[in-house]
Amino acid sequence: MMFFYGLKMLDAGLYREFKQPLTPEKLESCKTVINRMTELAERARNEGLLSLDAEAQDEPNAFLKMGMTLITDATPHDVVENIMLKMIYADEADGMAVEKLLMLDGLLLMQNGCNPLVLREYLSAALGEKAMLEILNEDFSSEKYIRFSHFMRSIETQQALPESEEFNQTFGRLCSIGLSRVFLELDDFPAVLATALRGCSSAVVWNVFFHLSERLKFIIIDEWERMRNFAQKENILCAQNVIREKMAQLESQGEIVILRKKF
Repeated sequence: MMFFYGLKMLDAGLYREFKQPLTPEKLESCKTVINRMTELAERARNEGLLSLDAEAQDEPNAFLKMGMTLITDATPHDVVENIMLKMIYADEADGMAVEKLLMLDGLLLMQNGCNPLVLREYLSAALGEKAMLEILNEDFSSEKYIRFSHFMRSIETQQALPESEEFNQTFGRLCSIGLSRVFLELDDFPAVLATALRGCSSAVVWNVFFHLSERLKFIIIDEWERMRNFAQKENILCAQNVIREKMAQLESQGEIVILRKKF
């Protein structure tokens, strides 16, 4: 088992062990699996893993159904991996090993609360660079950019919370390098950042998004929308305090410079 940003996942060697020619038919089959795992991850992220219990009852794929049942029963990662790998080895002749590895990897990531976009990227990467680029390029449709435009318009009049004025001024002045250093220090930084930004002015949100990659923009928007029902003032201020502490620590170490000028 490997770890990536604290997320447990399968060793890449397993994909090489079961490597099969990535024919157009096989690629389409893998795309179908990745789409399904992304859907399940979105539901698990928004409604909790237990929401997959009812979904599992109607799941036609016996392998995926078993995995969904295991993770909703709070089965430890190692046990889920061992049980399902044994099933893959036992049925290796069915020619579906790669698809099953994608399912297993996706389930392990879901147990960690992985962001659906990150999960999708990771599973796509397991198929190789060419397949990954084809899958991810399909994702960046005009619909996503329309969604981004709608999001930015929705925050045009957002004002900073009165209690967030100092944070709004200092955080809004960080440059791209400073922001990157702060993000590296945060656990589950997309969720923390999305929550903290809900208490900032639209100008600060715009500034932060200006320095994010296209990929991260959509991840943060996903988190923003997911946290809609949990964005009470105390949660927002708590997230800002977490970031403020990291900023103070990095500033004291001389790793970032904070310009304390009104934003």
